[in-house]
Amino acid sequence: MGFREDYRRSRGLPVEQPKRNHLPRYEPHSGRHEAADVTPLPFEAPAPPRNWALHEGHSLDLIQTWPHELDLVVTDPPYAFGGSGTEHAVSATVATVLRETAARLRRGSWMVVLCASSHRSVSYMIEACRGLAEPVRYGFWCKPESRTKVRTPGWGWASVIAVAMRRGAKNRKDLPEPSQLDWVSAPVVTKGRRAQLPVSVADWAVAPFAVPGGTFLDPFAGSGMLPMAAARAGMVAHGFELNPPDGAA
Repeated sequence: MGFREDYRRSRGLPVEQPKRNHLPRYEPHSGRHEAADVTPLPFEAPAPPRNWALHEGHSLDLIQTWPHELDLVVTDPPYAFGGSGTEHAVSATVATVLRETAARLRRGSWMVVLCASSHRSVSYMIEACRGLAEPVRYGFWCKPESRTKVRTPGWGWASVIAVAMRRGAKNRKDLPEPSQLDWVSAPVVTKGRRAQLPVSVADWAVAPFAVPGGTFLDPFAGSGMLPMAAARAGMVAHGFELNPPDGAA
């Protein structure tokens, strides 16, 4: 059983035999595809005024045929910790997709990854992108109360760490001036899709790094809150999602 199938099972989705005939023979991190017998998936630009779109499918498949350089990536993936069994399968999926996504960033552009507030989660996300995008800043989403069932000694779990990583040593010149603090306070969304980000948190994560007119990608888009935030910031926004909401794909 591959980690695609374990990932689908962990999300409560049906396990299907993956269709591989549309995938190119890909050299990891090289950015090159062999053209023989390959028909890339159509990633059509979203039409205004919406300016964002969700592409249905597994992010492992979609990222390998992604044709565009990226100006910003912000994502809230399943929190990866390593581990074994199904947890390892999910973590391996997250790490592979993050690395392939980071390889498509333009120099001087940013990638913001939301993590659990633990050293293991943060370290795993950073190591997935090592050598492609390096950590520069941390931001914090502070929740008024802890709602998780996880119990460990010490503090209750009521915050999310946003790791801001940059590709290259210098910022590109068209980034905005700082307009947000490095933390935001907002309660979790209790109605709607599981683990849906509040609108204020999505805007906080995206706006400081947005490039108007640039291309945005969230490879773990869920309900699409981050692509919507990128569209509000003037970007052409895309997201990948196994099971997008009705009317979003």
